[in-house]
Amino acid sequence: MTWANWAKALYWVEGGRQQSIPKFEKAIEMTWEDWKESPGDPVLLGDLIDLHAMIGDRETALRLIAVADSLGPDNGQLLFQIGSAYELLDDREAALLYLGGAIRHGIPVAEIFSTPELKKLTLSCSKQLRGWAAHLQKTDIKGQRHLDNQK
Repeated sequence: MTWANWAKALYWVEGGRQQSIPKFEKAIEMTWEDWKESPGDPVLLGDLIDLHAMIGDRETALRLIAVADSLGPDNGQLLFQIGSAYELLDDREAALLYLGGAIRHGIPVAEIFSTPELKKLTLSCSKQLRGWAAHLQKTDIKGQRHLDNQK
């Protein structure tokens, strides 16, 4: 993930977004190679979702999210990465649903608030998100599918 870290660092530096694209592409290429060796690995899947969302590849990110959904909602880190991806893809409602699932599966609210990809989300709804997270911690909700069924 060194290439991904380098790409993300450039992405958030003023004027660095264009310079980050080749680094993201290299990180994506390397992560797909790892995926061929370990298909179904939720860590690699989350990384692929994240990387494709970072470069705005909505189609691939959504296709990978569908794969993640088929694996089940029990991985908090994967739910977190999907929520971050949805925020990058400008789908705030889906982002909040997945981030709620991530919180329910043990991802600290502080991690959400310290993630650069989620800065706009956390600034715009920090008070609501903290209240919602506190409420979710006290419910018997068991994952994303339960949240989806509430629509």
